[in-house]
Amino acid sequence: MKKQLRFTVIFIIIFIVSCSNVESDIENVIPNPENQKSEPELIEEITDVEEPEEYIEFFLDDEQVTINLKGMPILNNYLKGTASRKQSLEEMELSRIYSENENIYLLEFSCNNSLCSYILLNQSRDNPSFLIADLAKLLEIKPSPDDSKLLFLFERDSGPSQGLKDIAVIDIKDWQQLPLRNETTDDQILGYKWPLAEVKWLDNNSINVTKPDSIEPEDPSDRHATEDTPVTDIILNIVNEDEYTDIPQ
Repeated sequence: MKKQLRFTVIFIIIFIVSCSNVESDIENVIPNPENQKSEPELIEEITDVEEPEEYIEFFLDDEQVTINLKGMPILNNYLKGTASRKQSLEEMELSRIYSENENIYLLEFSCNNSLCSYILLNQSRDNPSFLIADLAKLLEIKPSPDDSKLLFLFERDSGPSQGLKDIAVIDIKDWQQLPLRNETTDDQILGYKWPLAEVKWLDNNSINVTKPDSIEPEDPSDRHATEDTPVTDIILNIVNEDEYTDIPQ
């Protein structure tokens, strides 16, 4: 019994220490910095450990944002594997998505022609980053009616998925990506499987998607045939956590 109790106490101590050492991806935000630079900059900080701490500094219109690479394995591995870190850094773009209570940023990186990868970050959260799209083009961002969620619409405009789109929905308050379920048909329209003509919020938990009934008209060069392609309105509902297992994969 004493041995089991001792093990439990040690486990709790380790758990508390590990939680206290959780680092945010966004290391620091300086409003209205004195020194403004046009390109992102890689900063190395020498520490007692073998490898130096590495940060990326981004300079927006009214603030300087420092990202800790240690907390972002996807971005860190990308930079380590790229042929030119300097060029890869210069091609990155960080933009702020303004929200009433959260400091949210969207990082665009690893671009090939017009297709990029996108990471969503939140300064106010621990472990806040989401890779919300890969090899895609961001078309628009739409907040829900109560501003509690963000809808991101992406498109692929080249390759076998050209013209096909996908949707990512993020809950700002609980900071999680939300799954969606097609309530109208059995078609799997997300994941760059279908072109989507229009996407809009119906309410805080439902999205209306207008999709053509065929992926492409019989004659794509016929503008009138493209415009006259029949469409269907699809209702996508946000799925509650206890319903996750019911979502078709």
